[in-house]
Amino acid sequence: MPRRRLTLLALATLATAFAVTTIGAAAAPQGGAPQSAPQVAEASAAPAPAAGTVTDSGAASAEQTVSVGVRAGDLSVAPTGADIVLTRDDSTGAYRGVLPRVTVTDARGSLVGWTATAHLQLGDASASVDVVPATPVVVAGFADGVSAGAPTHAIGTTDAALATAVRGEGGGTFATPGAMVTVRTAHPNAATLAVHVTFAVR
Repeated sequence: MPRRRLTLLALATLATAFAVTTIGAAAAPQGGAPQSAPQVAEASAAPAPAAGTVTDSGAASAEQTVSVGVRAGDLSVAPTGADIVLTRDDSTGAYRGVLPRVTVTDARGSLVGWTATAHLQLGDASASVDVVPATPVVVAGFADGVSAGAPTHAIGTTDAALATAVRGEGGGTFATPGAMVTVRTAHPNAATLAVHVTFAVR
């Protein structure tokens, strides 16, 4: 092979080797040069709740205690007084009549019992008075423990028990339909006899 051809072949080989070496050096990282940190996309923050929005944080709900004062009612009777007229029975000379309907309301809540009474005022202090109460009726409540008072016999001004409620009963409203009243006087001359009555409950 001629010398010139060998020389050209050798030059071509050297050129090829130099090109490969240059490309490798350019692709390799430079010694001592800092490596750039990998770029990480930041996660976008969660949007804040709009004004007026209620979020559930998972916390236990708070408890609120409300105290309510309840005022007990009263023990009352109605009416508190009345004027009644008794009519003379010609066959016996006694005066007879009926007390008005009396209503008792016990709203105290204590259920300690009560007694409704009638106080009869007569002009004749020597007159004989008999009062026979009627069986109470229930307006609101329960009839257990509520009963008519015992019949009363007295001379002159008289206090008679119309109805009673035992301890533990008597809460509500009750009425006495009317007690029978009989008065006997020493001088039954008038056809009628007026009696003033006041009612109370205790």
